[in-house]
Amino acid sequence: MAKQAYIIEKADELDLPFQEGDTGSITLEVDEQISMTGLNAFFQVRDDDKNEEEDENLVLTKNSLVTGEIDIVGNNVTMNFEKMDTRGYFGEHYTWELSVDGGPDAIDVTVGRGKFILLKENAKKL
Repeated sequence: MAKQAYIIEKADELDLPFQEGDTGSITLEVDEQISMTGLNAFFQVRDDDKNEEEDENLVLTKNSLVTGEIDIVGNNVTMNFEKMDTRGYFGEHYTWELSVDGGPDAIDVTVGRGKFILLKENAKKL
């Protein structure tokens, strides 16, 4: 189980490595200028190699409205991954984005983005 933590700097693109088919979590600390109290968080990974409509290149999506997908504690946003979330995907042609909103009438604000590097799952030794 991999646990990773990063600090998102303002307007900073951050590379997030993760192993294909692994369980674990990635924690991002959001800039303290944004209070995460009462906000919903959304994390998406897209395949940049696909020349399709935006919704069709979506590989993974998680949100804090679904119990266990994203946990928010203070300004730390933790995305929890299961094996099937990334199984079968690997390479450096993926991008991630973390956005937040305050409810149905609020506007989505992107608080972080960058490359989502999926490392190929190690072959098992016989």
